[in-house]
Order: sequence, then structure tokens, then C-alpha cells
Amino acid sequence: MREIRAPFIELTTAEAGKLLGISGQAMRRRCEQGLVDCYRTEGGQWRVKLRPEEVMPREEAEALRRENADLRARLDAAVRVLSSAG
Repeated sequence: MREIRAPFIELTTAEAGKLLGISGQAMRRRCEQGLVDCYRTEGGQWRVKLRPEEVMPREEAEALRRENADLRARLDAAVRVLSSAG
């Protein structure tokens, strides 16, 4: 079974900077330099994409990943049952 990756958490530069212990302006500079995974909104604001393990303890991120994998396995099983019934 392939690994299910938790979705990205999208934050403003100020929010991401606070989580990572730097200023919002320092985070914006990293965005401008292409050093972080980010994008600009239609309004020109930066949004930083972080994985859960970058903003939470590894144990919590692993638990979230296992939960997502379990949910995916249940969904796949339900799809197989419904496909075979039809």
C-alpha cells in the first residue's frame, strides 16, 4: 500500500514564522528567495505550505499519517465492495 501523506497546512508568512521561531518578514524573504514551499495569492499575499511534521511533534504527525492510511484502506475496501455488488 502506498503511503498517504497528510495534506499541507497553509499559513501566512507571519503564522509560519511564528511557528518556526523567525519573524514574518524573514519568512517572506525566504519565500522570495525560493527557500520554502509557498505561493502567492491573487491578492499578492504569500502563503507558506508546511507539512504537519514541520509544525507538530513527530509522534503526532506519525499518528496522523497512520490514521489517514487506515481511513484510505477502509475507503478502498468500501469501493471494492460497492464495485463488486454492481
